[in-house]
Amino acid sequence: MNIKDNSHHILWGDTQSIELIRDFLTLDEYKGFLKGNILKYQLRLGKKDDVQKELQKIKDYKTELDSL
Repeated sequence: MNIKDNSHHILWGDTQSIELIRDFLTLDEYKGFLKGNILKYQLRLGKKDDVQKELQKIKDYKTELDSL
């Protein structure tokens, strides 16, 4: 995922929250998590962050989902 520059995603050392979530969930659960985040960003597009930033998050989650 394209979140390595966001320090708030780092839990400890080099471990990112998305990595922990991926490792903790089954593959189907992780896919559902990714789909849920895609939908979340689509539904609130332009209401929280800059639209381009949110579109990039949607793209990142879709890329991750497609790689599975």
